[in-house]
Amino acid sequence: MGKSGRIEGYSALGIIGRCGPLDNTRSKQISRLEPARGTSTQTWLGLYFDEDTWDGRDLFRPVGTMLTVLTTRAMEAIDRAKATNIRLRPLLEFERFVL
Repeated sequence: MGKSGRIEGYSALGIIGRCGPLDNTRSKQISRLEPARGTSTQTWLGLYFDEDTWDGRDLFRPVGTMLTVLTTRAMEAIDRAKATNIRLRPLLEFERFVL
């Protein structure tokens, strides 16, 4: 680390974009088998929110979550930058536990 506090070869990314809360009424509830436990877990399939609540930024978080959503434009930029330690999934395929 140099005098500037920078670590060569690394960058940080802050997410300030927002949208309203997730809308589970548009997601499908499915049952997923957890092989390690031999039990089933209820899961929401698909990530939805009211598009009118989105502030239009390319990277944003739904209110009340730590999830990060990005546009195709942002995804392509991340791909061009050859970013590592990131996993991207289409919103229609995103799964999360039913609480």
